[in-house]
Amino acid sequence: MILGLGAALLLQGRQHYRQVTRGIFIIPMVLPPVVVAIVWKILFSPDISVINWALSSLGLPAEPWLANPATALWAIVVADSWEWFPFVALILLAALESLPGEPIEAARIDGASNAQVLRHVVLRSSGPPSWSQPCSGSSIA
Repeated sequence: MILGLGAALLLQGRQHYRQVTRGIFIIPMVLPPVVVAIVWKILFSPDISVINWALSSLGLPAEPWLANPATALWAIVVADSWEWFPFVALILLAALESLPGEPIEAARIDGASNAQVLRHVVLRSSGPPSWSQPCSGSSIA
């Protein structure tokens, strides 16, 4: 959920290509799960893995990511998080963009830092309904 919040805060900014950035951002979420599974299986395969190639280029041994019980769970968590954290980020982005600007502006005028505005105004103003979906999806992402 923290990763999704960070992405939502980055996507909320006033970028010139905001729609293109958001469109590219949700690509992992709209890919069919079978395609995602095949891509990550290739990435974690000991024979043709780009990850293992990068490790061997650094002089580190290749790792059988999905065959080793110590790394298999983490490999699956990484793959699943990559696919579903855009969903959490989009829910949080919608919550952030629905907030009125006046309390945030008032906090800035009162001298609140960005972290204080986020903690005391944004997170409290968005309310429990906007956080319930990402929290229930935290088992996904």
